[in-house]
Amino acid sequence: MSPWTLNELETCRSKIKFFEVVDYNFMEVLYFRMGGVPRYVLQTPADILSNDENAVEAAEKAACSRVNEAIETVEDAAKLLQCFAQGMESKEFSGRILHRWPTADHNSFYLDWASPSVKTQIVEKLKDQAWKKVLTQLTLDIPVKPNVKNFKTPNELSALSTQSGTLFTPTIPNFPCIDSALGPDTLFQVTISSNYPIKQTPLRGMLEEILGKDRKKKIRLIFVVPDSIYTDFKAQNYHTEKDVLSSAIPKIIRDHVDQYAMRINLDTARRGGSPGSSGGVQGSNGSPGSSSGVSGSSGSPGVYTRSRTRSQQSRSQEGSGGKKKL
Repeated sequence: MSPWTLNELETCRSKIKFFEVVDYNFMEVLYFRMGGVPRYVLQTPADILSNDENAVEAAEKAACSRVNEAIETVEDAAKLLQCFAQGMESKEFSGRILHRWPTADHNSFYLDWASPSVKTQIVEKLKDQAWKKVLTQLTLDIPVKPNVKNFKTPNELSALSTQSGTLFTPTIPNFPCIDSALGPDTLFQVTISSNYPIKQTPLRGMLEEILGKDRKKKIRLIFVVPDSIYTDFKAQNYHTEKDVLSSAIPKIIRDHVDQYAMRINLDTARRGGSPGSSGGVQGSNGSPGSSSGVSGSSGSPGVYTRSRTRSQQSRSQEGSGGKKKL
């Protein structure tokens, strides 16, 4: 059965007394979020609201749970595209994020997104995953075929400073603060958000392992970002474990972390080219309000990074080759 229209859902809601507990506006919100599936838009919220008319938040959470679970399982864009191209059904996707729609003659069907909202969430998730894959293609200081080491805990990063050119990748999802690290002194965080605060507690733990007794070294924290947010990307704040702005940044972070931004052209990378525009590297000191003006490697084609300071707002052109100092 194809999804219902909003008018069909409203007819059902108004004619069946049990569903009247679901307010029309609430039903409309669920419809535009998940599509016209009566079980999600009427049945599930009615089950909860019939016991407690004020439990709107719980009803919304329950109604969206199966669709949200399906979105979370999406890891492979190719599998989704195969479903679209071949009209294949998948138990992970069918009826949740992909729906069957009849053709004009009703002799066949095609697959389409459950709703524009679902489509947007999937596209953003796959875009973020694509950025993380692009990270392995970065040419800044990374050898063509780098040695790769996996790690599970921050204490395993103690070997970073002694293994120049080795790419360290976490084996657990959602590893705090970073997506990977490159010996001897670079941490990478891939993001498509212009606001990406860093949890200071796990970062401090990593720095203690990486630096050891060498408290003269600087660590580069590089945010890998798309063209669309690169221009206005600023130095990121440090947050506490309660996810609030830190009022006391640990000394080891203030003294040893320089934040950078790296622009990557994902469209170019997808076509097999260098992911970005040619340029150099310019750093900024992690302490608010100061800049080091340190230049990094400029010999690697296809990558352009720019320095970020926390308090400086004025911009000035510096040299050629796409460099700017904030």
